[in-house]
Amino acid sequence: MNKQKIIAFFIAVFVMIIIFVIAFFGTDFVMKLVVGHANETKVPNLVGKNINVAIKECKSANLYLEIEKRVNDDEVTKDNIISQNPHSGIKTKRYRTVQVVVSDGAEMIRMPNLANLTISEVKLKLSNLNLNLGNVAYRYSNDVAKGKVIKSYPLAEDMIARKSKVDIYVSLGMIKKH
Repeated sequence: MNKQKIIAFFIAVFVMIIIFVIAFFGTDFVMKLVVGHANETKVPNLVGKNINVAIKECKSANLYLEIEKRVNDDEVTKDNIISQNPHSGIKTKRYRTVQVVVSDGAEMIRMPNLANLTISEVKLKLSNLNLNLGNVAYRYSNDVAKGKVIKSYPLAEDMIARKSKVDIYVSLGMIKKH
């Protein structure tokens, strides 16, 4: 009889373990259905990617993409994503929206006319427009006074990115005749 009690005890323990395992995993399964964790997806990393690629990645992750705003950015190429919310790697419910900030590229401005300005005047004008002086070359000119700008590159009225370098040609004055 003692042996039968021991066998009955082990059978009871085994049955209790089976019931516990079924209850534990069954509760987990039921909670996922009730709370909706089964409908989660991982947010992809969209930063630095082109907006069209990001839309496809969101679609394949069962997410929507919304452009929150577009901003000028000197570092990020036009139509690439600067930031996102929620951040990548986070689990979220499917069919939620990921908001992104998209680059419009560098801010473009109209190149000023620098002709007939001195180098110091050019430096001041470029600084005020957040442009940088590039190469300075000197040439003789019969039309432009010594020390004044003959021409610049990029040319006046061209659209250029802020922080661009501007090269100038400065007059050495008239060619001397011997």
